[in-house]
Amino acid sequence: MKMRNLLAGTATFCLFASAVWAGKDLLIKAKDKKGNPTALLEKVVVTSSLASIYTKPDDNEKNIGDPIEPYSIFFKLKTDEGQEELPNWIRVGDGEGKPLGWIRKKDRNDRNTLSSWNTRFVLEPVQDPNRKFIVSGKDGGKATLQSIPEGRRRLALVTTPPDKEQGEDTKYPVMVYTGKIANQKGALQMERKKLDDLKLEIVFVIENTPGMEMFKAENMDAWESAKNLIRDTVGQLAQDPEIKKAVRYGLVEFQDDVKDKTFKNVAEQRFTLTNDSDAVISKINSLTIAKFSSGDWPEDGLAGINLALDKSMGWSENSSKHIIFISASSVQIHPKGRGSDQFNNLEGQTDRLFLSPRNNPDSVCGWNTCKLSIEQIINKARPQEGGAVEKARNAITFHCILAGRNSITPPSGYPFNPFLLYQLPKDDAIQTVIGKLKSATKSHFQFAIEEYNKLGREEKITFSNTEYETLTEKLTALDSDVIKLFIRVSRSIFTRELLNKLDRERAIPQFTQLAKNNGDIQGILEIMEPSLGSINKTREKLKKTLAEAFNAFVLARSGRIKSSGDLNQNNAITNSIYLIVDAAGNEIKDQDSFDGISTTRDSEGREVAIKRVLVSESEIRRLQSTFDKLHNTFKNKTKTADRQDVKAILDELKQIIAETGAGQKFDAETNLNDVITDLPLRSPVLKMTSKDIAAMTSDAFTNWLEKLDIATTRCKDLLESQKDWSYLSDKAAYEKFTFLKLNELP
Repeated sequence: MKMRNLLAGTATFCLFASAVWAGKDLLIKAKDKKGNPTALLEKVVVTSSLASIYTKPDDNEKNIGDPIEPYSIFFKLKTDEGQEELPNWIRVGDGEGKPLGWIRKKDRNDRNTLSSWNTRFVLEPVQDPNRKFIVSGKDGGKATLQSIPEGRRRLALVTTPPDKEQGEDTKYPVMVYTGKIANQKGALQMERKKLDDLKLEIVFVIENTPGMEMFKAENMDAWESAKNLIRDTVGQLAQDPEIKKAVRYGLVEFQDDVKDKTFKNVAEQRFTLTNDSDAVISKINSLTIAKFSSGDWPEDGLAGINLALDKSMGWSENSSKHIIFISASSVQIHPKGRGSDQFNNLEGQTDRLFLSPRNNPDSVCGWNTCKLSIEQIINKARPQEGGAVEKARNAITFHCILAGRNSITPPSGYPFNPFLLYQLPKDDAIQTVIGKLKSATKSHFQFAIEEYNKLGREEKITFSNTEYETLTEKLTALDSDVIKLFIRVSRSIFTRELLNKLDRERAIPQFTQLAKNNGDIQGILEIMEPSLGSINKTREKLKKTLAEAFNAFVLARSGRIKSSGDLNQNNAITNSIYLIVDAAGNEIKDQDSFDGISTTRDSEGREVAIKRVLVSESEIRRLQSTFDKLHNTFKNKTKTADRQDVKAILDELKQIIAETGAGQKFDAETNLNDVITDLPLRSPVLKMTSKDIAAMTSDAFTNWLEKLDIATTRCKDLLESQKDWSYLSDKAAYEKFTFLKLNELP
């Protein structure tokens, strides 16, 4: 039986310009049980959601094909050398022998991508928990199939005609496949294409305050360290020209909402997401540190992160999204008016002399301008709406780098730590200070003055040798002004030191909380100490993380990641890519297919499967057109005398078949059904040759015309009322198809 008409609509489809046109000589005839060729042509059905069609049979990983959906039907073709197949590849084409490409026999999960299918019948298991569809394997084992994963369809494709027809007890050779059939054109293809087009997006959120210069490590402060980390990241991900186009960067700087801030807003976008890595590095190089008095030690980092989360950053729909937060400060969490009283009683420490609450609305201290807690910020970055794929693609993963500030180390024998004195009653504190000052040396005073002057205040203090001698005399006289001066200088130094310590203790749990990302995925968390060794260690760790993520990203885009267990699970950026790949993979994940023997009824006679036949929409339209053309052509030839010329009838039939898309050559002995369709039509309307038509009586011919008319109406009803058409790509033989019960056919 010839199959020319399975490929209506693909005549104009030219996928591969380099394909060799060899016509029907490339088609392969199916063989019977004894290995003898039959009239059927070999077909293959795609049985993997991860199958692709390629222009050439090349096992090189760079040979990227186009996705092709499950249940896509192709005719199996010979190679140009006459081989029926290659070790790893099968050549496929249309019913005229036109090559459409090559399909690998195994997908990337090592599952079969194709199955021979030399019928068009399937057995669909009945969805009844009390009825068991059993498949007997070739090894004697039996598989009982009941539950079907949500969103999937299970079919047992009848691979070859049964040895013996026994009605409902017929034993059918089947290949069982459970996969997802798209309910809109190219749905699975689009899902796989999304992985091919996946982007990697990174927004850096960095603190720009004078505090970032208080971190010093061999002439490198936190500000320069942050810029270097960004330059390293951009430079490393730009190494591959193709991947470079798929990686995008953004930058947000933040300060604090104080009256002296240098930004118009607390947080500002320096550049929205872009893949122009050269422009990004140029912009980073031009950034300068701000000069202002921040009022308190926490900075409004949450405002910076909140701005980075905003749609105005230009986040893509299809990307692995990341925010790298770099700061030397804890984040503001209190509302306006609270100011630095957030340090009161912090860690059980109270400094009643220099940490006075500033609760008025005009406080110079910063506050949390976005009014969101850390928990709310994380939830905003990881929305829970939608399915697994949508959630994975919408999630933004936080990574945090805390840049430490230098500690101050006084010279040996420095007379006192004023914080210890501030815990004493005022009079006792003064007497203690007086006693300590008498042991102070010139180096102690010089250290105190130098550190005080580093604070950047307009008032500068200098001590000459003469002034030091005078100071010593005044100390002997216990001059109160001198005491106040030294206390003021020392207090400035140690206030900075204590606040630095308290702020760092406060920042670490905040950064840790952000990097946990609600427990979904552990982001990068680095505590960078103020030393060149620590800076380099952080840079190298980030480089290693990015290198692994880079490889994972390349594999994800090429469709070669098999599972999230393939690469390093400790890599924060890689894991976020895996979440997307795994979620998308579950959308197109298949169960293993297997061969066996099955029946439509179980041993107790209960129906466990329904026999269906695959029908394409284009095929039904062609049948409708053919029936209509036959009816119109022969309706005026009801008299037997008008139909005596067999050759004339044959010529008319050839013309009709050519006009309706069949186009195969046939003679007066050829059955119409063999050249128009291989569907098992209920109506015998096509089981007719030109000789049969010529020999009909007038009554029989009239009856035949009526059946043509009924068949035409039935085709029209199917096209108008059929609600479960499934869709394939236009590369398949059946672009739009359904499975009908036999009694639903015309």
